[in-house]
Amino acid sequence: MQLQQDLWANHPVVVLSKQRNAHSRFIKSELEKLHLEPKPFFVDTSARGDTDVLVGLLDRLVERTELPLVLVSGKAIGGWAEIDALIKSKTWKPLLADAGAISVPRSKKAKKAGHGGKSPAQIEAEMEAEKRKDEERRRKLDDKIEALRLM
Repeated sequence: MQLQQDLWANHPVVVLSKQRNAHSRFIKSELEKLHLEPKPFFVDTSARGDTDVLVGLLDRLVERTELPLVLVSGKAIGGWAEIDALIKSKTWKPLLADAGAISVPRSKKAKKAGHGGKSPAQIEAEMEAEKRKDEERRRKLDDKIEALRLM
């Protein structure tokens, strides 16, 4: 029990997500805007070899398998739709503060370097554009390799 209390005291906000998921990026963006201390702990399930086991555990423990999933003080708060609703109802910051995640103010200079808080749809559109660019680069590279082979 003490280990569990220490874990949630050190990491009151835990986010289980997939790196290339627009909803996961939205939640990460919203949390980063708050500059919380202690910082949220992000678990990228797409980089883990035991994702199936982890999803099974989530189903058993919090009766939810959908990612992203935000845990605050050990309780499943929900995914992007629930977080978006909390933000709009202005209960997001107090919920995090009650858990011990305090928003630390930044300097004006640091604020200017921010990203503008994009919506999941904007993030998804940007990811698709990047994907198309990558595919075009790959196609051009394949063409060059083929030309070299023919020489």
